[in-house]
Amino acid sequence: MSNIDESGLISAVYSSFLELPSREPEIQKQIFSYGTRVGNNELLAKLAKIEDLLPELDDALKDVPAGIVKAAWASKKDRADAEIISLVSKEKRVKVLQALAEREDLPELVYRTIAEKSNGIGSLSALISNNVVSLEVKGIAMTGLLKEFGESSTPDRGAYDNRAQQLSNLLANAPELATLVSEQSGNMGALYASARTAHLTLEGQKNILNVLKTAIVYTENKTRSAYDKLSIGHFVFLANFVELLTNHGPIHKEVESDYIEMIKSVQDRYNDTTNNSYYSKHLAEAITLIKKSRDKQVVNFQEKIANVNSTSDMDKVIEEIIAHWEKNRQATITEQASLSVIASQYSNGEHLNKLLHESSLSWYNLRGIRKLTEDAGKIGVLISHYPWVGVDSILSSHAHPESVLMEAIKGSIKNGNHISQEIINSKFLTEKIAFQLPLTAFLAENTPIFVRNYLANILKSTLSTTEEWITFESLGREYQGSIADLLLMIKNI
Repeated sequence: MSNIDESGLISAVYSSFLELPSREPEIQKQIFSYGTRVGNNELLAKLAKIEDLLPELDDALKDVPAGIVKAAWASKKDRADAEIISLVSKEKRVKVLQALAEREDLPELVYRTIAEKSNGIGSLSALISNNVVSLEVKGIAMTGLLKEFGESSTPDRGAYDNRAQQLSNLLANAPELATLVSEQSGNMGALYASARTAHLTLEGQKNILNVLKTAIVYTENKTRSAYDKLSIGHFVFLANFVELLTNHGPIHKEVESDYIEMIKSVQDRYNDTTNNSYYSKHLAEAITLIKKSRDKQVVNFQEKIANVNSTSDMDKVIEEIIAHWEKNRQATITEQASLSVIASQYSNGEHLNKLLHESSLSWYNLRGIRKLTEDAGKIGVLISHYPWVGVDSILSSHAHPESVLMEAIKGSIKNGNHISQEIINSKFLTEKIAFQLPLTAFLAENTPIFVRNYLANILKSTLSTTEEWITFESLGREYQGSIADLLLMIKNI
């Protein structure tokens, strides 16, 4: 008889046993025996996490070599510090170290050990994103991460977009590391992220200058082979960097002339090409931005957000960010500030809603947004503004998807009662949540039948008199709120 459970039926049965409130010792032993016999590491990992696990099985699971089982064993609550430190000092697999780096209940020595020995992007990124890890250890992790990123002077935006996205989200959680990135990295994407985040030191701006000069040479040597003639449009990345650098404050006087000379040298060589008026103007504007930034005060909202200690303090910073946006219209500043607001423990959905009404988040930052927060209110606001990012995929990754969906509906109501089809068609939409929809849900073409029927029955059973129906007809046309609140108002009139 084969030991392989090809249908997965037995594994599914045993997996369901592990979801029960308690598991008898005999059942635990049988599941362990079966899992090791057929090599079902997912089942063994699930077994390793149960609270009432037999000590003898706990010891046995520790020695299972599969990374997924090691990670599950190590990440179990109440695991002794000495056991974890022993495992970390011997473990090399990224998934195991990442599982530990994501935990928030470990001693500092564990995080430091991971930062110093790991070369995995996942585990190092997890340390930087972890709110309980010290800034010193995050700095060690960032240094390791930059080594993994390597140096890249490829100026093509598509080539460094991914690194810029990864670092932008990480720096939102630790903006203090922008200086370290700008001074140590030779990677265009990493430098782009640091320039987006904060006003950089003289050393940081010097390093970026040198990398940009290398990128010019790269473009002239490598890109030339793909084109009959290079144009100034191939060097627009210079203007993009200058715009980011001057958003936050001045170019340091020690390197100002070097930046201007670098741009002018490109203009002198390639401004004679045709059909490049847009790019010529863009580079000319970069020189103007450098000169205008001389007397500019440093803008560092990330530092202000990092120093916030209360919700009321955050209220004030949000107003400052909005005022800066209204005056300067610098999208990158408000966008990076929005990421830091999302990551802050003192912010809420209302703070984020205010910011998103004034600015927006780019697609490459939205892709990593779930790593910044577990707060249902904030995620709900993001969904209400950007339902096209994949409502159910985001909800499925959250421990309480119904709560997030409820917050998304509340956010949509605040945004003018507009409920997106993605929200209405969510698989997590229940009758209870549907009651919180605005009346405009009836206008949506693809509102599920069960929602329409449920809401229709609620209206029929609640509005019992002609007067109440007339009031409903009068108020319903312009009411900004949920059906539940509308009916409550009618009943109280």
